[in-house]
Amino acid sequence: VGETHFLTPLQPGRRDREQVGVLLAHRQSGERLWFYSIHLAAHAVGAAARVTGMRRTVASIREHAVDNGQRFVLGGEFNSDAASAVGDVLRDAGFARNARSIAETKVGDGCATFNGRAGTAGDQSCPGGAAHHIDQVWLSRAAFDVLRFKVTATALTSRASDHNPLTTLLQTR
Repeated sequence: VGETHFLTPLQPGRRDREQVGVLLAHRQSGERLWFYSIHLAAHAVGAAARVTGMRRTVASIREHAVDNGQRFVLGGEFNSDAASAVGDVLRDAGFARNARSIAETKVGDGCATFNGRAGTAGDQSCPGGAAHHIDQVWLSRAAFDVLRFKVTATALTSRASDHNPLTTLLQTR
């Protein structure tokens, strides 16, 4: 139905990265829902850029979804965990919840979402416990229940990317 684009900064010396949000409409009900995808700056020097990028993301979500009474899903490579300053920006906005923290069921939670061993089949970073997740999903605060949050860490995913896929099963309220 619609889309929006906005820029998030990368680490010093690099150009800003264009991010996208898309507005989808359910064919039968006509209900509209925003999906945002982001990829924030990497590396230690990108910490300030990640916070700035998340502030720009929050501004776009507020303008396009929240102020219009529409639900949203935000997912992507945050390059920091939910307890970081980036997560603080989302929590302080007051309209978002972290899917992992409210999930009824967590599968593969002991596997990190970043797998620096890409290309080496079967060599995953799954230390057990609650692993480090730099890839995240955040949702409209009152719009969804999270039935399942899953990190898929297999021989195939380790060969395909340096990040393990996340699957989030949502139920609307």
